Amino acid sequence: MGPLDSVTAHLPTVLRNLPPLYKASATFLALAFATYLWLFPIANARIPFRNLPDPGPGHWLLGHVIPVLFGPSPNSANIDFHKTLGHTIKYRTQLGSYEVSTIDPTAISYVLNHHHIFVPPPLGAPVAGKQIGSWSHYGYGGRSQASEKTLGSVL
Repeated sequence: MGPLDSVTAHLPTVLRNLPPLYKASATFLALAFATYLWLFPIANARIPFRNLPDPGPGHWLLGHVIPVLFGPSPNSANIDFHKTLGHTIKYRTQLGSYEVSTIDPTAISYVLNHHHIFVPPPLGAPVAGKQIGSWSHYGYGGRSQASEKTLGSVL
């Protein structure tokens, strides 16, 4: 028997005899550590575009939102990212999630023509409709048949 065998043999007894406050604190710390692992290293290892260049780790909670929101102009941070890193990049947003940004015309064309692969988020249609008009509903499928009838040869 090694020195660790005696520790693991007594571990259930030690955990059972701990005061409730220690158990709650240990549970909270374990959940916080698991959440950290899920948000940062594990999530980064599982994304399919992990090999794309990125502008660095960013803020631990807000990602690269701070330079985007507080830049000298509304799009200056994205322009700087693309000038230094290339046409297609990834950057961290809130709570450790990643987004891809591209200015490559071939990639944009592929995404727009394969909307069955690149499914937009369900809440994206109303937002896109407000930003770029009813044309956005064509890609979301909600008004595609009505748009085809109305616009006819344009589409």
